[in-house]
Amino acid sequence: VGATGTKELHFFQRNLGAWQLGGTIGVPNSPSFLDMDGDWIVTASENDSTASLFRSNGAAAGSLQGPDVLDCQRFGSPVAISGDLIALGKGFCQSEAALPEEVFVFRGQDSHWLEEARIQAPDTIEATSFGAAVHLEGDRLIVGAPRRYLSDRSGAAYVFRNEAGEWMHEATLTAWDGQAYSFIGRSAILHDDFAFVGDTRGSAVYVF
Repeated sequence: VGATGTKELHFFQRNLGAWQLGGTIGVPNSPSFLDMDGDWIVTASENDSTASLFRSNGAAAGSLQGPDVLDCQRFGSPVAISGDLIALGKGFCQSEAALPEEVFVFRGQDSHWLEEARIQAPDTIEATSFGAAVHLEGDRLIVGAPRRYLSDRSGAAYVFRNEAGEWMHEATLTAWDGQAYSFIGRSAILHDDFAFVGDTRGSAVYVF
């Protein structure tokens, strides 16, 4: 659990049906985003360009630095980890300075994380906040782009699938009710054969 305004992660353990504080991990910056899978924890701050890695015992395990971090390119916000894959977005940007909008994918090899791909939206060159949300499950990645569609900012989410080391665009998910300025894609997760995509109004979660 991250704590806004502090440089700490608090982890809890369940014991006999009750959750108890198990310890605290010091992090470089206030942890706005975090994810955990297996023995790995990845965290990042809105105001930093580095994602930090930890093991579940609290030991620091390095960091991932985003190249060419310019205005509004908040590398590592948000973050996602699944198995030997980490995906790092650039956050909710509203500036053309964010171009090109990319999600960085790293693959773990012998406790080292190497950049595997930089993924862009397949159908746009405008600033759409592509990467405002990322989530990994198995060989699939979902990426939110809440400012997609210049005319009404209705938003979208993109699903990619890894095939033999190549990340292929699989689907573009949009709101079927077509409400303008709904900004769907601000949050997005995958689970089994389902995708759940939220909007910034907080009024709906779309299920695909």
